[in-house]
This record gives sequence, structure tokens and C-alpha cells, in this order.
Amino acid sequence: MDKFLDWMYKYGWVVQTVIATLTLISAIITTINLFEMSDYLLILLSELNTTY
Repeated sequence: MDKFLDWMYKYGWVVQTVIATLTLISAIITTINLFEMSDYLLILLSELNTTY
């Protein structure tokens, strides 16, 4: 257990940095997907407006 705590003390910041980076990347991907979805919806709406 002491070895684990020692390891965490030495490399904890690495783990935190990796987790933070992954969280940031997933947030960016989600945002991009939302923007693409809204573009798709806008195209659909304009299609409907031109049809009627």
C-alpha cells in the first residue's frame, strides 16, 4: 500500500493531466457533433420552407 501511495505521489499529476486532456477532447468532440447536428437541422428546415 505504501508503494502505491508513493507511486501516486510521484505520478499522480501525470494521471490527472491525462484524464483532463481526455475530458477536454471528448468535450470538444461533443461540441463539434452538436454544431454538425444543428447545421443538419437548419438544412432540413430550409428544405421544408422551400417545399411549401
